[in-house]
Amino acid sequence: MDLAEYRHLLEGISYGKRLPTALYVFRDKTSSFGETLDALLRRLAETCGANDLHNVIKFRLDELKVSFLAYPDFLDDAHPVLHHAITIDLALGKHRATDYADNINPPILHRKESLVPADHPRRAEFEALTRAEEAAGLYNDTTTIGFKLNWERLLESKGLVVTGHSLERRESVSPAGNGSMGVVVERHKTALTRYELSKPVKSLLEYGLLRPGTTLFDYGCGQGADVRGLQGLGYDAEGWDPVFRREVAKRAADLVNLGYVLNVIEDPAERLEALVDAYRHARRLLVVSAMISQGIESGRPGLRSAFDGGGCAQFGDGVLTKRNTFQKYFEQQELQQYIEDALETTAVPVALGVFYVFRDPAEQQDFLSARSRRTIDWAQISARLGLGGPPKVVWEALYREHKDLLDSFGNVALQLGHFPGSGEFAGLDELRQRLGSEKRALRAFVQGGGAPELNWAEVAPRFGIGVSARPKWELLYEQHKDLLEAFWNLALQLGRVPVPKEFARFGELTETIGSAKRALSLFLRRGGGEALQRSAENRQNDLLVYVALANLRKRVPFGHLSASLRLDIREFFGNYTRALEKGLELLYAAGDPGEIELACKDLKLGWQDEQALYVHRNLLERLPPVLRAYVGCATALFGDVAQADVIKIHKASGKITFLVYDDFDGKRLPQLQHRIKVNLKTRLVQAFDHRDAGQLLYFKERFVAPDDPGLAEMAEFSAKLRKLGVGEQVGAFDSGRTAFRQRSDHLGQEIAVHERHLSEDDFGCALQFRGQVTLTQQAFCSLFAEGDFGCAFPIHTEHETISQISPKLHRHHVCVRALRCED
Repeated sequence: MDLAEYRHLLEGISYGKRLPTALYVFRDKTSSFGETLDALLRRLAETCGANDLHNVIKFRLDELKVSFLAYPDFLDDAHPVLHHAITIDLALGKHRATDYADNINPPILHRKESLVPADHPRRAEFEALTRAEEAAGLYNDTTTIGFKLNWERLLESKGLVVTGHSLERRESVSPAGNGSMGVVVERHKTALTRYELSKPVKSLLEYGLLRPGTTLFDYGCGQGADVRGLQGLGYDAEGWDPVFRREVAKRAADLVNLGYVLNVIEDPAERLEALVDAYRHARRLLVVSAMISQGIESGRPGLRSAFDGGGCAQFGDGVLTKRNTFQKYFEQQELQQYIEDALETTAVPVALGVFYVFRDPAEQQDFLSARSRRTIDWAQISARLGLGGPPKVVWEALYREHKDLLDSFGNVALQLGHFPGSGEFAGLDELRQRLGSEKRALRAFVQGGGAPELNWAEVAPRFGIGVSARPKWELLYEQHKDLLEAFWNLALQLGRVPVPKEFARFGELTETIGSAKRALSLFLRRGGGEALQRSAENRQNDLLVYVALANLRKRVPFGHLSASLRLDIREFFGNYTRALEKGLELLYAAGDPGEIELACKDLKLGWQDEQALYVHRNLLERLPPVLRAYVGCATALFGDVAQADVIKIHKASGKITFLVYDDFDGKRLPQLQHRIKVNLKTRLVQAFDHRDAGQLLYFKERFVAPDDPGLAEMAEFSAKLRKLGVGEQVGAFDSGRTAFRQRSDHLGQEIAVHERHLSEDDFGCALQFRGQVTLTQQAFCSLFAEGDFGCAFPIHTEHETISQISPKLHRHHVCVRALRCED
């Protein structure tokens, strides 16, 4: 069933509450929506476990989704409460269940008469209540009345009460309560004194959403650290807070930040009003963040520090701390559902506890597409193609890139004394495609290092190089170098020829070069064909991952995508329908453990065992599309992979784990801080706190890219770990102390260590031996004479005695409390 057929079937339903994006209908055992829909609903109910309590069906009108909603008191309660919901994605065959039974402020229904057939025996009764509520002005602002406490607060403020299905005046009016149960919560104490920008605001800068000329309003800014910081950086930022900046009026802005406000409001109705009000002020984007519950060390999910110290007590749907402040800890999925229920739009997770809510669907799709796009290293491309940079560096880079081909060509050319023809060198066509010309290839061979004994100035005239005038296209490049390189850079980023609206200097380009096509031909002449082809393939894979993940979200009409994204889809897939079909195929493959196992099998990136593949986040864009889509499904629930250091891809269980370390790049043995596990089968996101566990990461070079600039240093340190007895059998992860207590190595003679601790710098400058240390002179020198402590202290010979070595150790901050030498 496609979307058009689905919509046609819905048009046959003669009643129901129709909204722009959904149709709500009441159903009981006698309800019928037509043979096809009835059969579909029966199959769906059997598959997802829906029963007779699910008495309202929500048909999405803009995508293939159906929800079974349980309102047990639909007929008897004037405004029945939602207890349970099951949403099924017909395109993917997946469903998600949400339980509202324990929700303090659950969604409720209004205008019940619109959900039942015209001949329903109680329809007139329902209609009479709705007319009375309209006359009383209860529907003047409908933004928050769809939630129980907010509705009750509104009735109370107007001195009204609903009895049965009648609206009546209260006998006495009492001030509306705030849900604090008589306790005065001191919210102002939750405003932290910070000396850096908050995580949500940092994310706006990292994603380039906060740019010069963009306005930002911090709704509930506390003491205003983000506002002051952004103003100091030259951004147009302002903030309001009910305690610390009450003199500032709320105002509309392009971006609105609701940063860690929802979790400190103890009143669920006021909490909802704050969310809706913040969204009301956002012209383009609302950023919502809140505290997320985390398990501690053992992996048991629970509230991180909610009950630390034993001084906290349960209060409403959160806890009351010893400082008389309130904290509500959300689950990741709970927070996303809460935002979407309140604002009736999509919330995009960007980090643990941080969500973006876009006003414009096209801007949301551009953001999601950009997250699937890899970066282009223009500096590296320029070096390969000779586009600027010191000449020697350029030719060396070219030679390294094409060494085998250039060695073959260069040797043949030097032997012949002239450029070989196609009959003399079989790889001539490939050479021209990669390097652009025979002359350029020969120069790369000679000056790049293929013939170090030769001087290019002497070789060039023998081949007629430098004798005649340079080609016109080379002169054209030299004359307009900056313009052409800017155009080529954009072409590589897009993987296609840019259109006028995408390149600001397009008019200048056509005036000086002639056309975009000619400008691109100059790039191909300089040997850029391979780079452009690779860029196009990469962009197509990036788009494939994007459209695959688009099937997980509300489908956006093609016309709502940005012009650039529409061009990309037409260029690489022909049309939007074919792109979505290809993406859906990839998504199905990502859900097949066999496909995941196959993709991992011959992969030369990261480190893997039988259960999982481990890769650094920077390797994600180099993975096969099926693995990128697999991880992408998890980021759709968790946020951006940039928040993690190492990604664990479970091969068979349908899980992705994101591992966050303390300074992964800077520390030789980084310590695990947080672990976020995403179960794609259940859509459950669990966060665990490991900061007190002391869990170190060994041999971290196994997880990074083969061309990582720090690889050699990592490997060198790992070799020293092996000398200390930490073998590969320890695995990638272990507690720091255990590994060094239980390992011993035999370097000709035994090293016995009773207890050894690393310093905070992890061999950065000092290693302390505490307790008795027994080792041989030869073993000591073999281990530590090569600068194992990050500084090469002067042990010049293995014949020095321990008494001679000790003073040198002390001078280099190595503390030896008990050291003796055994023969």
